[in-house]
Amino acid sequence: GSGASVIVAFVVGWLIAGLLLVYASAAAALDADKAFRHYVYDNWNIEDGLPQLSVLSMTQDSTGYLWVTTQNGIARFDGVRFRVYNLENTPELRANIIDRVHLGSDGSLWFASSRGLTRLQDNHWSTLDLLPGRDVAVSALFNDGADLLIGSESGLFRLHDGQVTPVALTGEAVRALALVGHTIYAGGNGVFHELRKDQRRALPLPGGNDAPAVNALLAG
Repeated sequence: GSGASVIVAFVVGWLIAGLLLVYASAAAALDADKAFRHYVYDNWNIEDGLPQLSVLSMTQDSTGYLWVTTQNGIARFDGVRFRVYNLENTPELRANIIDRVHLGSDGSLWFASSRGLTRLQDNHWSTLDLLPGRDVAVSALFNDGADLLIGSESGLFRLHDGQVTPVALTGEAVRALALVGHTIYAGGNGVFHELRKDQRRALPLPGGNDAPAVNALLAG
């Protein structure tokens, strides 16, 4: 049908919850008729220039570079070698543990940490404050047209034309985001929220106080 069906899966041992918003479109996947042995497999580690073995997120920018975040900074990979960015050479990062990297609709790269947001645009690094004079942990980033939706420990924010404004869920943790049409889905601690222009709905996960956090959302 035209509506989205919602599938919630969670692993209690890790307190991880995934939310899948499924449309009629088929999910992208590897070729089911091709065996794994037909794919080329390579791996890289610290000896190859990776700053730390715990890769937390990755994305590819508009020029083809692969960006990897770790617990000891960021690595830009060109297919041969890594270039590392951390607090020592890039103080705008604010932290060495970078939890998320996100490609903005304008080609900017956004890096999220427990201390806030850092932007890389046209080879220029800058920071973005969600709340004046405060470090705010950022957990989720999502493009909404030219705007950037920001999920944080202090609620949901929107970046529009360079200005940050709170949207909803003030003081609540927003750990994951998805957008279906004009409806925003926000995952939190034991709950996910459906946010429309004039209507908001909270959908608690089973388990009460022991319900897992929603750390990932996927709309397809």
